[in-house]
Amino acid sequence: MPFLEFKNVDYSYESGDDEYIQALKSVSLSVERGEFVALVGCNGSGKSTLARLCNGLLVPDGGSVTVDGKSTEDKDLFEIRKKIGVVFQNPDNQMVTTVVEDDVAFGPENLGLPPDEIRARVDWALSCVGMSEYATSGPFRLSGGQKQRVAIAGVLAIKPELMILDEATGMLDPDGRAEVLDVVMRLHREEGMAVVMITHFMEEAALADRIVILDKGRIVADGGRELFSTPEVFDRAGLDVPMPVKLATMLKARGLDVGSPLYTDEFVDGTLAALKAAGADKSDEPIAACDAENVPDARSIIDVKELSYTYSPKTPFATQALFGVDLDIREGDLFGIIGGTGAGKSTLVSHFNALTRVGKRCGTVVVDGMDLSARKLDLKRLRSTVGMVFQYPEHQLFDDTVEKDVKFGPKNLGLSAEEQTERARQAIELVGLDYTTIKDRSPFELSGGQKRRVALAGVIAMKPQILVLDEPTAGLDPRGKRAVMELVKNIRSVCPTVVMISHNMDEIAEYCNRIAVMQKGRVVGVYSPRELFGDRAALEAAGSVRLPLATEIAMRLYEGGAPVDPTALTADELADSIAKAVENA
Repeated sequence: MPFLEFKNVDYSYESGDDEYIQALKSVSLSVERGEFVALVGCNGSGKSTLARLCNGLLVPDGGSVTVDGKSTEDKDLFEIRKKIGVVFQNPDNQMVTTVVEDDVAFGPENLGLPPDEIRARVDWALSCVGMSEYATSGPFRLSGGQKQRVAIAGVLAIKPELMILDEATGMLDPDGRAEVLDVVMRLHREEGMAVVMITHFMEEAALADRIVILDKGRIVADGGRELFSTPEVFDRAGLDVPMPVKLATMLKARGLDVGSPLYTDEFVDGTLAALKAAGADKSDEPIAACDAENVPDARSIIDVKELSYTYSPKTPFATQALFGVDLDIREGDLFGIIGGTGAGKSTLVSHFNALTRVGKRCGTVVVDGMDLSARKLDLKRLRSTVGMVFQYPEHQLFDDTVEKDVKFGPKNLGLSAEEQTERARQAIELVGLDYTTIKDRSPFELSGGQKRRVALAGVIAMKPQILVLDEPTAGLDPRGKRAVMELVKNIRSVCPTVVMISHNMDEIAEYCNRIAVMQKGRVVGVYSPRELFGDRAALEAAGSVRLPLATEIAMRLYEGGAPVDPTALTADELADSIAKAVENA
């Protein structure tokens, strides 16, 4: 008998006016004890619905869900929830106490474990996710990534037989994601814990025993790692394949067969062998790399000097988040801010439109000539100059219709009704939505990707000179990520300066012209993409920053003797460089 079994499961959500949206359609799926399954699919494909059906948070409209032979429609779900732990995408939904270690202890306490066992489990779980030093902190004082680690620790502490991770690593920095995956893999291997990992990171999916692809509420593929040898299956579902598979496909189209690699090591070995067979030897001549666009002569539009900030000062919960930060952002920059979870990134940008005020003798922030440490500050002018889109932009939605929501900013600027409507129309169309068909819909009935676009439109409608984006693509599928980043490029016709926080080094490398690296509340350097990712010394100084996948592979090929550009930032650049090496052989 399978440990978890779905039989012909249907589930629909009510959308108002007696209308329903079917999220799952005749889904049949089984997970054996100790199995590791990756569940992948676009936003809106039904993945999170499936996760909530696993432990009885939802019950199917049709069909059945059983856990270890017990139906989730039974009234007593205690035994099921002891065996299945779910980590959701948004950690705020899982926080229940005011102290981190109490939050992690919540599950073991409800299992009725003795105090000594609870203490041991809490310490172990926090250690697993690298959060031991925050045991006595308030969870709501933590960054988004730190909260997610605590949420994962809370599920680890109950030691479930099956752990479901619903995009649980999406808000973590690369190091944090690697640490969590290491913990999950270790529990899977050493303790036989079954895992269902819902993810958009194909490199994570490649670690699983099985890959299940969900598209529009139906399972369209279910198989082992051999599924990656048919990239068209993933493409039809709006998904990417792991970088090595993508690169191998691109090279094959350019006439170079490097085999069918799934992992980076396999790709590097196969490519080095193929280049050697083609007679492409390492060149002693330096490889010139064209740098990203820069704007060295532009004026400074955000100038930060000696900025420090402490949360809850003069209380037992006092936490210093920024330490003497200096930063210069220029007009026309697409400026990236990167760093590990809790580095102070969100705290820093919250100063740019005075959501967090500059304290006395805590430095200065000057935005477009406005000193934000001044006692009398024109907030209306400032917030029409700086637009802010938060980590979960859909949380910024609040009004009855999309049009009213997008009009809210222009209305507060005192614009006429006609101008408000025109601004809303322009902004909605700029983010790729049809104004006529969507303007009267409730923003809460839209898909996740549509909500994010509407939230962006609400900020764009104010036509700020500076747009600040905090993790704009977190939680989106590959197609959604590309769409948002293309939107960011288009938005610059309205908002010429963009500041973007991201843990996605591939996006940072491809789109940003300057990058600030933060560590423990300090800016340790500002670089162009190639200065940062093409220089090991700069990377070591930056600490937790990891290379974009294409650059990591390019460096390994170059160090292995291939005459390729070790500073290639994207898959296209690397594939072109490898193909050129063959041509020049």
